[in-house]
Amino acid sequence: MICDTTQRSAAILSKIADLGSTGAVREDWRQLFERLAASATDAGFPGGLVPIATPAGGVRVYALASDDRQWRQLRPLLLSFAGPTLTSFNGLPGSLSGADAIERILAEADPSTVGILDLPSDDTVRAQGLRALARLVTVWSRVPAMDGKPSEPTSWLLADFQDQINVGRREAAWSVIRRLEDELRLDALNIRFLEVQLFAAFEDWQAIVTMRGLKDLCNARRPASVTNAILEALYRVRLVPAFDAEDLGTLLSAYERECRPLAQSLIVLPPRAAIGESALRIYAIEAIVDGDRDDIANHLRSRSDAIGWLAAHLGAAEAEVPSSVRPPNALDDARMALAKTDGLSPLEQINALWTTLRDLPQDQLDALRSAEPFKSVLRELAPEGVPSALPVNWIEWLERVHEPGFGESLSIARRGKDEWSIGDVEADPANVARLRTALAKVDEGTIAGDRAMDALPLMVAWLQGDADFPRASFLPIYSMLLTMFAIGSRRGRPIYESTGLLAKALLSVGLATDAYKDLLGDVSELMGSGLGADSVYWLLDIVEETLRFPTPDAEARLSFWHSALARIEPLRSRLNALQRASLAELAGTLGWSTETVDAIVSATSSDNARGVVPSGLRIAIYTLTEAVSRQAKLVLEKTLPSAVVDCSAEHGGSRELKALAENADIFVIVALSAKHAATNFIREHRRDRPLLYAQGHGFTSILRCIDDYLSKT
Repeated sequence: MICDTTQRSAAILSKIADLGSTGAVREDWRQLFERLAASATDAGFPGGLVPIATPAGGVRVYALASDDRQWRQLRPLLLSFAGPTLTSFNGLPGSLSGADAIERILAEADPSTVGILDLPSDDTVRAQGLRALARLVTVWSRVPAMDGKPSEPTSWLLADFQDQINVGRREAAWSVIRRLEDELRLDALNIRFLEVQLFAAFEDWQAIVTMRGLKDLCNARRPASVTNAILEALYRVRLVPAFDAEDLGTLLSAYERECRPLAQSLIVLPPRAAIGESALRIYAIEAIVDGDRDDIANHLRSRSDAIGWLAAHLGAAEAEVPSSVRPPNALDDARMALAKTDGLSPLEQINALWTTLRDLPQDQLDALRSAEPFKSVLRELAPEGVPSALPVNWIEWLERVHEPGFGESLSIARRGKDEWSIGDVEADPANVARLRTALAKVDEGTIAGDRAMDALPLMVAWLQGDADFPRASFLPIYSMLLTMFAIGSRRGRPIYESTGLLAKALLSVGLATDAYKDLLGDVSELMGSGLGADSVYWLLDIVEETLRFPTPDAEARLSFWHSALARIEPLRSRLNALQRASLAELAGTLGWSTETVDAIVSATSSDNARGVVPSGLRIAIYTLTEAVSRQAKLVLEKTLPSAVVDCSAEHGGSRELKALAENADIFVIVALSAKHAATNFIREHRRDRPLLYAQGHGFTSILRCIDDYLSKT
């Protein structure tokens, strides 16, 4: 970019165009001229190129650099792509003449250095020079950002993606997907899987139904969680009105017209563990429409509670007819096991096959080794024998992460997050102890430690799926996970947002004095190693939670508060206005009145802007905790005087809530303090307008949502 802003750069190009300097450009060169001129307004390009058609019929390109650093980058590029062979440029800077009208306009950009490239009169060579410079611009646009940050492993990015979903930060999770796509970390199919997971996490079913390539996604091998999300989306968007009205004719018609072409390839028997009620209802509708799918009906009869009134239309169960067919041998067993895995992921297919093979005697296993397709598969996957089946819970997964050959550990963990039942652990206190022990046995700095660290956000998501989260009997697990996050932070990993969820879970359930001190110690470890300006809300939210719940040790809590304030103080010049206002409000609640707080709150920074805040911005906040919404409203009105802030604590739909949902520019829902009926009502009337989810109980989580949104607008 040739000026300090895009607007100024564009204005200079406009003035040059008004002189008619490009009027003599040959039509077949005009596109090349436009590509070169685009660099003058590109903030990522070092300086800019301005092509000019001279009155004498020649072509000249001006290379402008705003400072010495840009010239050091631009000069060798010009020599490499369009040096003396194609242009007059020999690496030496030129100067602008005040006698030339075009050069007077270029001087308004106040360039530090100017390079002047005159192209030869020969049209062939001139075209080669223009194309070479156009290639320079194109190649530079593809250069990775040189921001000095070390490249992060893909496993870290995937962990960050799950971490952002855990705390309801949709935009942050979406930016991780885009980074994975832009840096070619994952193929297109896996990028689509992540998009489906993101939309499902925020119940944006319309986005799933309308996403590009959905039909191809339905026909591809996919995780069970993706299958469930697509079926859920089809049901929610296309079938809910007819189902709620118990109108079978309309329901079947809508299914055949809008859902069946997609749903048929998603229906796999037996239904996977991750399949929910909405998906099972589509199974039932398919059985009714087809008429010959008794196999589906038989699987669903025991799930009449999930499919509701559709159970009455499945027909009576058929009596089993004794078979005179000889019992299958080992080869038949294996072939049937393999046939039943059609539609499953490769890992699921292998697991199902291995489960069958483990129970075979050696002579029958030897028979399989000589028969295709098992001969090739077993030779490749298990040359030394039939391996054990894949883990079926987190305990088994943790017991195997130390195995060097367990390369699919994270793929299995991502599937287990959705499929492994938390009830299996909760039902037996001994399993809680086993899981805690398995976590404790993971050593820092080993391959097992790295794999477990990458899976920690997945474990938190699994725990969040518990209907009774946070659960008192799981305190040892919450505490151990938080400690593992703290250990990982010492090895250069970022502060995961999920740590805040674990800290709140521990505080809400209640802790003994020693456990309370351990919790504050883990949080101090986290904030001491990786706290930055972007993490301030994370810390303020935890501080607010320590105030919200009773403490077994007031002195330890006070010491933690002072430690948190000491960590924030060095960042004061980097905090934006909304962060400082949040700190001031929380400080008043805590009773802080110190010079340090006043210094932080009164600090000014050139980096305060959080995007352009339009005058009259309307912000709506929904939470059942009215004191929290009042605090957030107070801070927002102080920081954004032109904004209009409305709060609601309705338990269901109303005209007032509908008006807020339809008219507010930003709508924030406090997910942990909201009625499900009201949340669905708001979502229905918001349609495509911004809807944000605050994952904490306090006002700082609300302000963070708004701050994040404004920073990206």
